[in-house]
Amino acid sequence: MWYSDGVRVVDASDPTDLEEVAYFVPPAGQNPVKPPQRGVLSQMPQVWGVVVDETTELVYASDMNTGL
Repeated sequence: MWYSDGVRVVDASDPTDLEEVAYFVPPAGQNPVKPPQRGVLSQMPQVWGVVVDETTELVYASDMNTGL
């Protein structure tokens, strides 16, 4: 997957039949890229990392352009 594809949730209970069951693509921010990075990162979402908090069952995604 690409960073611009956001967060994808895949059901892998049957490894021979993977199924995408959910996704989230953050909206593009307005002028989210710092001036020195223009031309390197686009203004489209760039999801870099994902963490699941098993206690709260929340999923956190960091976007290189607009943050958490």
